[in-house]
Amino acid sequence: QVMQARAVSFYGAFSMLPEDRFRAVAAVYALCRAADDIADQSQPGDRDSALQRITRLEALLWGLYKGKGSAAGKAGDQDLHCPWLPAFADALRRFSLPIAPFLNQLAGQRMDIHFAGIPNTEGLIRYGRLVAGSVGLMLLPMLARDRETARRPDLMAACEDLGIGMQITNILRDVGEDLRLRGRIYLPQDLMREHQLTREELLTLAHHAGQDPPPVPRGFVRLFEGLSSLADGFYQGIASCLCLIHPACRTPLLAAARSYQAIAGAVRDTGYNCFTRRCYTRKEQRGDLYHAAQVQVQQLSC
Repeated sequence: QVMQARAVSFYGAFSMLPEDRFRAVAAVYALCRAADDIADQSQPGDRDSALQRITRLEALLWGLYKGKGSAAGKAGDQDLHCPWLPAFADALRRFSLPIAPFLNQLAGQRMDIHFAGIPNTEGLIRYGRLVAGSVGLMLLPMLARDRETARRPDLMAACEDLGIGMQITNILRDVGEDLRLRGRIYLPQDLMREHQLTREELLTLAHHAGQDPPPVPRGFVRLFEGLSSLADGFYQGIASCLCLIHPACRTPLLAAARSYQAIAGAVRDTGYNCFTRRCYTRKEQRGDLYHAAQVQVQQLSC
């Protein structure tokens, strides 16, 4: 339910996984969403409280990994409201999920709570590696052909890169929402200076209340296209690793990558208005992308 409500493209593709793998993916997503919500809902005046909740979530994880599941579950229900916790504990046991990506995810959320901007493209990639590359590595045990394959460095790198690409796409899609709701700009500061964009200019666009939003600056269009091209590079690697993915997971994984990548096109279709609306791929488009992924997978010679 969390995944279906909060991640339309993600849910649409991954719901086609075998049921046991899909349920594990959904449980991992719910944990990541809980951590993300703690960071996103924090305000400058309650940073300490948000950091304490992240620390409790981390302790909850360590409790599960050390086999203290029942005690951790009680603590989680009281302090954090984690109805997804039993499902996550089950996924951890079934698929031997490594803890390192989850710790990286929480490190990324701590960066959000202390958010001070993204200085440059390298900083953007580092941030994306923590908050989203980590998700690619979390999901790999459910997607890989077998446990040994899940530890292959080339497959791990491709899944981590896919997460980074998706995060850059998220940042481009959510420019207005991040400004309005959180006061954050994830666009690299050096690129904003290069394209002569100011925070005040983007704030004006994000808070526009009229029916016809003001024109999007050409500098923003150039910045958007540059970061979209950067994201495209991170999407590329997963296609060459599909034979290392479980046969039943190849099409959903490729479709998820293609659907997310297509969000940039949905932003273009609105005239780059990612300030007053959230752009999605259409349901029919996602269906077409799933079919195209299916055809590509059928043509593999594994």
